[in-house]
Amino acid sequence: MKAVGVIGYKKSGKTTLIIRLAQELSSMGYSVAILKHVPGNIDFQDSDTSKFRSFVPFVSAISPGESEIILKGKKHIGDILKYVDCDIVLIEGFK
Repeated sequence: MKAVGVIGYKKSGKTTLIIRLAQELSSMGYSVAILKHVPGNIDFQDSDTSKFRSFVPFVSAISPGESEIILKGKKHIGDILKYVDCDIVLIEGFK
């Protein structure tokens, strides 16, 4: 697995660049994942998932079209990458 980090100020084009990189790399046959740093809390609104994550450290949501894993507490990038199976990870933020 290779990783590419994109760091910059707010509204500097990080997300746009990562979207374009992901599209291009995917079109070339690479499997791509994106890891984004969020400086504040992650907002899951009023959902059952948010109720679960308020008192357990690990919640997984699975639907016919997608799956999500939520890990409570601050994690190191390496903790998250062990769940990722792809050729290239694009990382946004973490400045």
